[in-house]
Amino acid sequence: MITLLQTLGLLGGIAGAVLVAGPITKYHLARNLGVDCVKPDRHLARLAERFGYGTPDAMCRAIQDELGGRLGTIDAVLWRYCNLRGTGSASWH
Repeated sequence: MITLLQTLGLLGGIAGAVLVAGPITKYHLARNLGVDCVKPDRHLARLAERFGYGTPDAMCRAIQDELGGRLGTIDAVLWRYCNLRGTGSASWH
């Protein structure tokens, strides 16, 4: 059984993580907590720029409009591909 002190310690750790989360990492944390959002990291930012979108969010929303699905899933699939293959022009042929 978790004691009150342990619960407060866990909450303090979560609050501390939120307070030190950077401008990009906060989206990762939000996704882990169930928020359907796009993490605008370097991979997605480069990809959005390459395909003429102003932001990774705009790019993922355009894909969502065409295919459906959750923004977080679209983000994760694109990130994984970019992580494995890169965002350069040769990687998309």
